[in-house]
Amino acid sequence: MGNKKNWKWETDQRKRFINPYNFVSLGEKKSSGSQKKEETYTGSIQCTMVTKTPVFVPNSSCEDAFDIKSQINDHKNYDFFSYHNLEKGEANNHYQLPVIPGSEIRGMLRSVYEVLSNSCLSSIGNELLTGRITMPKNPGIVECKDGIFTLYKANKNKLQTYKNKKGEAGYSFNIQKGTVIGDNGKQYKNNQKVRFDMGEKAVDYLGDGGKEGILYIGEASEGKVYDGIFTRKGKVESAKSEQIKEAIQKMKELMEIYRNESINLNLKEKTHFGYPSVHIPDPLELEERKETVSFAVWYEIEGDRLYFSPACISRTAYYTTLSQFYKGYEPCENIHNLCKACQLFGTVQKKAAHSSNIRVSDAALYPLPDGVEKEEYLKKEVYYPTPNGFVTLQALASPKASAKEFYLKRPNSCLTWNYDFKTIGYKGMNKEVRRLTSKEQRIRGRKFYWHNPAMKFSEQQPSELNVSVRPVQKNQKFKFEIYFEQITKAQIEELIWTITLGENDPKGRHCHKIGMGKPLGMGSVKIVVDRLLFRTLEIKNGTIEYKIKASDAEDYDLDIVPEIENPFENEDSSYYKELMIITDFHALDGYIQKDPNIVSYPLGYNGKAEAANREASHQWFHGNRFMGSRNEMQENIQYTLPEILDLNDSEKDISLPKLNMKRQK
Repeated sequence: MGNKKNWKWETDQRKRFINPYNFVSLGEKKSSGSQKKEETYTGSIQCTMVTKTPVFVPNSSCEDAFDIKSQINDHKNYDFFSYHNLEKGEANNHYQLPVIPGSEIRGMLRSVYEVLSNSCLSSIGNELLTGRITMPKNPGIVECKDGIFTLYKANKNKLQTYKNKKGEAGYSFNIQKGTVIGDNGKQYKNNQKVRFDMGEKAVDYLGDGGKEGILYIGEASEGKVYDGIFTRKGKVESAKSEQIKEAIQKMKELMEIYRNESINLNLKEKTHFGYPSVHIPDPLELEERKETVSFAVWYEIEGDRLYFSPACISRTAYYTTLSQFYKGYEPCENIHNLCKACQLFGTVQKKAAHSSNIRVSDAALYPLPDGVEKEEYLKKEVYYPTPNGFVTLQALASPKASAKEFYLKRPNSCLTWNYDFKTIGYKGMNKEVRRLTSKEQRIRGRKFYWHNPAMKFSEQQPSELNVSVRPVQKNQKFKFEIYFEQITKAQIEELIWTITLGENDPKGRHCHKIGMGKPLGMGSVKIVVDRLLFRTLEIKNGTIEYKIKASDAEDYDLDIVPEIENPFENEDSSYYKELMIITDFHALDGYIQKDPNIVSYPLGYNGKAEAANREASHQWFHGNRFMGSRNEMQENIQYTLPEILDLNDSEKDISLPKLNMKRQK
């Protein structure tokens, strides 16, 4: 491919993109719900949902509804959700009445209500955050003796385990078992002490040699030739026993992520094996052992933090959790001090449980016209029209918190940053870092997706990485009902405003997002309130009777909701303004008119990469981090995700340029 110096990252201002999602910012701290005892009401809200773009919610009863797996192994394909349990291939010949589960609607409404009421982030967890620290890590050996942990520097002595460029084979090994056959015919296990002799460049005798070290078999990778034998050098004085113990625990958690198929998608493709030969002992068990235990690691020290990883260049587990970045917005755990959303929608946490005051029915398709043949009508008028009955979607990339230039606000005076520290400069192969202060630990906020009225399905071939689906088309109407029990006048007003986003009009601009394919522009829906029903109990002649009182949406009885005005008192807040922009169905019209395809995953092109991987969206992030640096070990982030409010500033651009790695002439 030529000299590496002949390749360079460049911006392509002619081709730009708007990332499919952005973030609605948080306030200073979450608000608390009312503790006053007020009059409450019970009843229901009847609603109509209108699809503004194609919508899809999967019927998970069958992952091969169109019988595509027989042609493309592991290609999942779904029909729309219905009350029918599907058999393999059944969707090819039959069309079911589509249903949108109430749980989907409830979750969608709660997300918006949490913003409007400045409530907690009910779904945020303490999951482990990981990322790549690009500077090479150091080989090391951890020793535990009498419950005390010590870290030693080490040399990595090359052990050829793969064919070299000349086609010469290395030592026979089994990556799954982590074993190598020595020259003496004996089998040695990973992290076992071995004796060996060195040749000119690599180990030339494994068995009964003159040197002693620890065998370390890492992950298989393209172009790899060597694993290693680590030999001990001097002690790393700055690494204290408790630090080492904590770093071991973090690495154990990291290995669980590498070995989780739902996270490490490369496991299914057999392009990564999850470091099967790397076994990290439990630090608590090591402390209790009487004998001395040693094992090899790759380590890095950043400020006062110690990091262990399974390879010289690999992911690292951060000490900071996502919940620490959401300080003040953690899920409610005090039953006596719940936020507004937890009061209304309920919560189940370790220290708090509060039942929901609302229940959402499934949304059923409006009754079909009289005299039509059901399946023929569904095929032509309800479901998205395609020759074969399904659409193959572009591979959906899960948003990753490791995309720090999108998820995190840039700390002051730095070249790059992560969840633990920021880098303020480089000196040769060393970097100067600072741990993030509490004020610098700033998350962008709550994730929402842009609407795209111009969305179209691009032609895709079925593969293991994407899915095929049968969506309903736009302008379909569904009816559903929200049942409420013993909620106040204020809560009813807030709930109705959340449902309608302030516009009780099917043609209103502000819409919700639901279902699969949100990054592709799918899932936009407008909801209007049709009627309110209030239920009261009366005792007549010793018998309890239910009394239902109905009212139209424009004429609410009981003076509960005189009109649809914003009851949240938040118009001056940034989060309200941002929500009103990103829920506006036509917010991006000015950009879309110039380029109908502008809403897309990040656009990058790496001419040095394999052909199938050259235009993957992660190439943009790679270019963004190294375009302004001397080499691909020193990150220097150029672009961050534009703010939602930038859309209101004529001098700002909320799109980002495509980044290309090209050979220089």
